[in-house]
Amino acid sequence: MNLKDYSFNTKEDFIDYLRHLIIVSVNSIKRYEIQLHNLDEFIQKEDLIDYPEVPVEADIYEEYKAMLSFSSSYLLNIIGDQAGFGTSYQNYRKNVEKKSKELQIDYCELSVEEKAELNRVTTARDWSSHIPASLIHSTKRNVIKEKEIRYLIDIPDFQYYEAEWIISLFEQNNANLDGFKKILELMKNDYTAVTKSPCSIVQFKIPVRTINDLIIPKISWDIQSKKIKTRDEIQKEYLKGK
Repeated sequence: MNLKDYSFNTKEDFIDYLRHLIIVSVNSIKRYEIQLHNLDEFIQKEDLIDYPEVPVEADIYEEYKAMLSFSSSYLLNIIGDQAGFGTSYQNYRKNVEKKSKELQIDYCELSVEEKAELNRVTTARDWSSHIPASLIHSTKRNVIKEKEIRYLIDIPDFQYYEAEWIISLFEQNNANLDGFKKILELMKNDYTAVTKSPCSIVQFKIPVRTINDLIIPKISWDIQSKKIKTRDEIQKEYLKGK
């Protein structure tokens, strides 16, 4: 068995995979919502909507941008990563449509609008995962050539941003959030279809997450780097800590 990949051989394989997607999506959307709420409070407190040209400290803008970009990118991968070894809703849909008759499992037929939304998020994921060469061509310096060729690399260090930047940041990410919520509902509908029971989600409180859980990403990395190749070896890793 190749642990770097995920095999869809049984109905339970599909259920486990989709359950994982729903869990990480619910948690990630919850965190994303909190971050957007905090940004909205900042915008309202500083009255930036009425004064979009007011300067905002660069550190404040960059901090919000980095925080929201991380959450957004994670959700884009959960939904739209089409890499062979990736875990995503797109990969779930591809496999369930391919194997539904063979395994006699159901899935939800997507409407034209739902397919368009899923494809939009996937395209956004692909766009966010690389830096296009068009950015070089669209830079003013390369369009309006300077008379004298300079070899000095001068890098702009912005001290402030006009408030419109941070307002736009909120609006773009808020629109993303709406899209992510719609896809989560599709996941839940598919979960109901494959399990033949309602998709009931119950969140429970755990006072403290211990450092022991770091074994999860460690094992994942060891699988990717081929240090771990079997389920027995995974079990041994967990037994080491006992």
